[in-house]
Amino acid sequence: MSIGTGWLASRQRKLGAVALLLVVLATVGFLIIRNTAEGEAAGTRTDPWGSAGIKNLKISVRVEGALTYVDVEVSTSLPVEDSANRSGFGRRVAKIAWRNHRGPMDVLVVGSAVGGKWRQQRWQRAELEGAFGARPARLDEGQAPPAPPATAEDGEYHDFPAADTAAAEEWQRRLLTEIGRDHLGVAAASPTVQDRHACYDGLFGGIFGESATGDYQADVELELTLPGDGDPEARLPALADHLAGLGLRVRTDLLDDGLPDVMARFGEEGRLSVTVVDAAPGAPRRVLIGTSSECLAP
Repeated sequence: MSIGTGWLASRQRKLGAVALLLVVLATVGFLIIRNTAEGEAAGTRTDPWGSAGIKNLKISVRVEGALTYVDVEVSTSLPVEDSANRSGFGRRVAKIAWRNHRGPMDVLVVGSAVGGKWRQQRWQRAELEGAFGARPARLDEGQAPPAPPATAEDGEYHDFPAADTAAAEEWQRRLLTEIGRDHLGVAAASPTVQDRHACYDGLFGGIFGESATGDYQADVELELTLPGDGDPEARLPALADHLAGLGLRVRTDLLDDGLPDVMARFGEEGRLSVTVVDAAPGAPRRVLIGTSSECLAP
């Protein structure tokens, strides 16, 4: 099951801490810069093709009648050996092209060489919109896509007034209820408060014996199956706009990288992650939303 690379905190925190430690030991300076609140909120743009391990990229454009065809050919050395993963890789390539290629796109043809096998997928424009949502503005005119949606300074959730973890849990519960019920249309949306996590001095969460500060992070999660037959991944661009309208500081770079993830920040160090995950064959994909506050008094 693929869950993308978005942050979904509490259930994966211990595993994430170990992985983070290994990476930090190799690239300490880089991670210190990347994990500042300012850098994470801004979502520094990287090469979307390179982010997917794509090499030998070739893009060609042809016009047949009234339709513009965009042909994308790629290869990768990523370990995607089974047929399901090859299909997923082609889907990610299609999303990267949809959100980054400058120029008209009525039909997208993706050819990918993975594991010594060649696969071709054809997408009509309506299929791209149904899978990934509306195309970023101005791309069809050959211009650069817009920046991430601007934060509404007067948004209902722009200010994070919580002074302790109990207040933070309630604030985050109300935020996720608004997202699930009012925006995504799930009337029974019921966020769950997770176990609180102790805060420590230093970067490593107590792994090296750092002292606990006495403060805690409040975590709240919401898992949804959206109504209707549409792909929930197509809802993410509009959801990003909605989060910005609520006053959160939104990142959309992971969408541009072909992933089913949106991230946002609130308060000084609070964070929110939305990711779409696969389900059992024949079952609808699900939306997972998680929030974690900054360190607060218990």
